[in-house]
Amino acid sequence: MTTDDLGPLPRIHPRVRICQEARQAISEAITKAVKEHELTTAEEISVINAACSSHIGHIAKYAIRHERHGNEDRPGGFA
Repeated sequence: MTTDDLGPLPRIHPRVRICQEARQAISEAITKAVKEHELTTAEEISVINAACSSHIGHIAKYAIRHERHGNEDRPGGFA
């Protein structure tokens, strides 16, 4: 089977590479922190969970605000 048999390759959106680079940078930062602080596996899971949960909660807060009120500049969406 050749590439010709598969048809044209899909084009990849330019943001895919940016996201891959960001993911790699975050992974490297986590690895660095785990080594610097000599975290155990359980501690590592706890720290990553807490950091991700906090960050996701922050993102969700503003996404919900935007869905409900449509105005991100003012808390509660009030003009």
